[in-house]
Amino acid sequence: MSAIRQETLTVRATVNRAMAGKLEDALARHATPYAKAHLFADDTLRIHFARLAFVAEPKDSEYSSALYLESNFDTEIDSEGDARATHLTHLATHSFDDLADIFKNCDGFGGELNPSRLRELFVARLVHHTVRYQGHTLRDVRRIRSEHRIADAVRRHVAGQRHSSTPTKTLRAVRDHLLSAAGLALGIQPEDQQALARPPHAWPDPRRWRDLISRSNFSAYAHAAPVEFLRFAVNMPEILLHERRDPEFDAYAWLGSRDPSADAAKASTEDFTTQNALTHLVVVKDEGKRSRLLRTAHSVIAAAAKNHFDWIGELGGIPTIHFAKWMLVDDDKRLLFFSNYDGNWESYIGDFVDQAHQGLNLAWFCTHEYPKTFGALGAGANDEERFKLWTRAGQRPTQVFYTAYPELSVALVNQNSWIARALHFGAEADPSEWLRRLG
Repeated sequence: MSAIRQETLTVRATVNRAMAGKLEDALARHATPYAKAHLFADDTLRIHFARLAFVAEPKDSEYSSALYLESNFDTEIDSEGDARATHLTHLATHSFDDLADIFKNCDGFGGELNPSRLRELFVARLVHHTVRYQGHTLRDVRRIRSEHRIADAVRRHVAGQRHSSTPTKTLRAVRDHLLSAAGLALGIQPEDQQALARPPHAWPDPRRWRDLISRSNFSAYAHAAPVEFLRFAVNMPEILLHERRDPEFDAYAWLGSRDPSADAAKASTEDFTTQNALTHLVVVKDEGKRSRLLRTAHSVIAAAAKNHFDWIGELGGIPTIHFAKWMLVDDDKRLLFFSNYDGNWESYIGDFVDQAHQGLNLAWFCTHEYPKTFGALGAGANDEERFKLWTRAGQRPTQVFYTAYPELSVALVNQNSWIARALHFGAEADPSEWLRRLG
C-alpha cells in the first residue's frame, strides 16, 4: 500500500444492434439529473468522475456498437491492475441493481447476473489507455471537498475582518480561528479541523510547481519525456512522407451532410453544470502502420503528463481539464478520447487550439482526416475552425455522467489546495501570495 492516488479504468462491452433500443432506454433511466448519476454517488466508491457512453454504429459499419464505462477513483493500492479489480468489486457490489439493469443489454451479460459475475465480466473487458492526465493529482475526493470548505471559510472570515497586522499574523490568526469552535460556524467540519492539524500534503510543492510552470509546452515534452521524444523523432522521415500524401477533413462536405439529430444528441449532454464530459472517437489511418506511430507519440504525451502537466494542473497550458484519457480500441483501428472539463464546449476546444495545439497534433495526427500537420507538431489544430468541426464530427453523446464535486472548477480545486497549504506552513508560506489567492 502507498499514499492515496487517483486511478482510472475503462470497460468496453459490445452491444448487439437488436438490443440497442433497450440499452438506450436503460441509460435514460439513469441519466437524470445529469452529473449526479446515483449509481456512482456512494461515497464508499470514492469516485471523482464516472460516465456511461453508448457508441451506436449504423448497420453498414464494420465496427460493433459498444457501451463504455469509465471511472476515475481513489486508491491506495500500488498495482494498477489490482486497484482496478478492487474498484470493480466495490462498484459491482454497491451499484449492482443499476449496473445489471444497464449491462444485461450487452453481449455476454445474459443469464443470471450477480455481483461476482458482473465484476468478472467487467475485468475481462477492461481497455488500457495510452495517455492519461489528472488536473488535480495526489488529492482524494475527501480532501478536495474538505479543502473547499476550509478555503470557503477562510474567504468569508477574511472578508468580514479588518486586519491591520502583517499578512503572516493574519494567516496565523485565521488558522487559529478555524481550529476553534468559531470555525464550525463558518461551515467547516470536525474532520476539516483534524486535517488542518496534520502535516501538509504532497501537493502543491511550490518549488517544483514554479520550476515547471515556467517551461514552454515544447520544453515540457523535450525535458519531461526525453527518451520518448527521441524515439518519436527517429520516425520523422516516415511522418513527413505520410503528411504529404494524407487527405484532411473536408469541413464543407461534412457541414452539407451532417445529421441535425445527431448534433442535437451531442449538445443535449453538454452545459448542465460547471463541468462537462466529452466522448470522441475517430478512425486511425492505415490501421497497424499508424497505430505504431500513434503509440510512440502518445508515449511522449503520457510521460510529459506524469512528469510535468499533472504537477502544474494544466494540460498543455489548459487549466480547465479535470481528467483526460486516450485509448486505442477496435483492434487499434480507432482512437477513443474521454475528457472531463470546465466551461462550455466552444471555449474548451478554443483553449485547446490556443494553448495546446502541439499536444493535440501529437495525440491525433495519425487519425483519419485530421487537419494537416507538419512534422506532427506544427499546423494541424492551428486551423481552428476546421479542427472544431473535425472534433464535432467525431464526438459521441455521453448519456450518463457523474461528478463528485460539480460546483468546483480545476482552478478552484487547486486554489483551495494552495490556501490550505499556507494554513499548514504558517510563516514559512508566502502570506502575500496566500492573500492574493483568496481573491
